[in-house]
Amino acid sequence: MQLLYYEDYMANASDFIVLDCQNDMKEYDLGKEKFKKTHLPRAYHVPIKPILTDDVLYNAGRHPLPKINFLYKLFTTLIERHETQKFLVYSDGIDIYSARMIWLLQLMGFSNVYLLNETFSSLRQKYNIDLTVNLKENYRNEQLTYLHEIMEDEVEQHKITSKGKSSLYELYQDVLAEQDNVINYDFVYQLNRNLISTHMDVFDAIKQESLILDVRHNARFIGENEPIDTTAGHIPQTFNLEYEHYIDEGRITIQKLNQLKLEYSHLYNVNRSLQSDIREDRDVILSCGSGLSACMMYVLLQLINVPSTVYAGSYSEWIALDLPILNNIE
Repeated sequence: MQLLYYEDYMANASDFIVLDCQNDMKEYDLGKEKFKKTHLPRAYHVPIKPILTDDVLYNAGRHPLPKINFLYKLFTTLIERHETQKFLVYSDGIDIYSARMIWLLQLMGFSNVYLLNETFSSLRQKYNIDLTVNLKENYRNEQLTYLHEIMEDEVEQHKITSKGKSSLYELYQDVLAEQDNVINYDFVYQLNRNLISTHMDVFDAIKQESLILDVRHNARFIGENEPIDTTAGHIPQTFNLEYEHYIDEGRITIQKLNQLKLEYSHLYNVNRSLQSDIREDRDVILSCGSGLSACMMYVLLQLINVPSTVYAGSYSEWIALDLPILNNIE
């Protein structure tokens, strides 16, 4: 993954499949409305559901993985349509939605991925451009700009409907019904298993005294304040490293990355000093509340060349499975 700036994108705009990840966790439909008002040319909107997360329980966290097998088909379809393998991902600044999209693309084996390191306000100030769009003027009628619509179009074209079903949810259910042992996430064509962890991987990491990072706010980590999940606290043997400390008003800067490098190195060395014996290093496991915010730290660590893996279910799955937790307040 590489960071990209607007001038570099515009110089080679036709080389990219552009994914707009503007969303709102409280009101899912707001993302689509934001996209209608403001977006980059030639962009496709990425909704929270069914692209970034969905209701089918690959894991027991609050934001389960989407149906990766159909998602893989969707993005290979885009590659065929645009005759390019480069993806440019953006939102109004770097956020959990664009980071989740980056992680999902790389999880599925798409390696030519770029992240726009700009906000809409910075684009207006630096380049004096108007990002407000009129879809009727800028898009041919037959061009679909919403990813879930493209998927429905492909389903219809290739007649992969089942028993007369036409909704994405029902179609995905049919595919999932044919899968064995889906909790292992190993059924996808190009799945990069090194980038995703299950609760069993976390158990193994605890036993092996490997580094596990919880990227939530410290108040949630220590159990002082838990506004979302039913039980406050954190997974045992985890260190807290808040991802928001390393984003500067929606952008990634050299200064913030250098800060992350120092603070990550400190936690790494502390963890090594606590080990009962020196063990072979394994990728750091990242956790948050539901698997979204952890993707932000995944992106940041990638930029400082630290390999990591995201615990997809994260803390919400851990407590749903009634696994042991620590709470610094009690």
